[in-house]
Amino acid sequence: MSKNTNEKTSFFESIKERKSALTIALLIVLISALFIYIAAGHAYSDLQTYMFDAVSAEKAVIEKNLTEKEILLGNALDAKEENLKEIERLGDIVAENGSSIQNLIDRDVASSVLINSQQETIAYQQSLIEKQNETIENQKETIDKTDDAISEIADIIGANIDPISSESMYEGLENIEETQQVIVENFNTSANYNEYLKMLDDKKAEINDMLKYYPDINPAAGKISYTFGNHYDTKDGKTQVKFHRGLDIRNSSGGPIYATAAGTVTEVHLVDDGTGLGYYVRIDHGNGYMTLYGHLASSKVTVGQKVEKGQVIAMMGRTGAATGTHVHYEVYLHGVLQDPIDFVNY
Repeated sequence: MSKNTNEKTSFFESIKERKSALTIALLIVLISALFIYIAAGHAYSDLQTYMFDAVSAEKAVIEKNLTEKEILLGNALDAKEENLKEIERLGDIVAENGSSIQNLIDRDVASSVLINSQQETIAYQQSLIEKQNETIENQKETIDKTDDAISEIADIIGANIDPISSESMYEGLENIEETQQVIVENFNTSANYNEYLKMLDDKKAEINDMLKYYPDINPAAGKISYTFGNHYDTKDGKTQVKFHRGLDIRNSSGGPIYATAAGTVTEVHLVDDGTGLGYYVRIDHGNGYMTLYGHLASSKVTVGQKVEKGQVIAMMGRTGAATGTHVHYEVYLHGVLQDPIDFVNY
């Protein structure tokens, strides 16, 4: 007989004992009620009916409570029996697998560790992917910069620089400087790094060579005493208009006269030919520009001589129609007089 069956037998024996005690208690209640009833002067038959009803009601309540408790206990014992069977079944499974409960726990722990490790690996791989994406974006930016730089280089190399426009030439030099700076900062590891710089250096040399023939330096030290253009003189109440063909730079101490651009000397006049210029030198710069230097004291060059920008070509004097020591400076572009003030820096 199982343990569960023994527990049920004991339970029902205890219920029988309770019923015997209940019977005795009911008899006591009945006798007490009888005496009370007689004492009150009631008839025996009424007392019997009353006592029977009272005892029946009390008995029904007690039996109902006992029945409910018996059902609850039976259910609990059945559930306990099922739990024991489940434990035995689990024990059989453990035995069949040659494992123990601890092994199952260890296996679960190991699985958790493995899952955590896999999650960490996935997170690490995700970070690598993000870094690779960032690298790809950086490479795309570099490619874009490279394309922009190459396009800029191509534009600069292919640009038509105007040799008679200082703005065009100096702007070209500025663009080259900026582009070279970009290349140095962003493409110093490029296989074409030196090639890019050389191409731009060659273009820079080309522009600088053009600038050698552009008359943009001062022909002499001193101060401007007379400007280019119309001048109005009033004498004896009469106003006369005189057109001055160049720029006069005065210096009482004299001093050297400089070629304002490289070129070839085309004229050297050391006799007064009646033009009022006195001694003068004319230089052709080969790009449409020509310059003239008058009122010289002497010349340092000869016709046909090649001169460099800034080279001393004469000494300042007051020959010709001059009221003081100065140089008369004229600039021509394709034979047309220009205002020298646009080229000098006094």
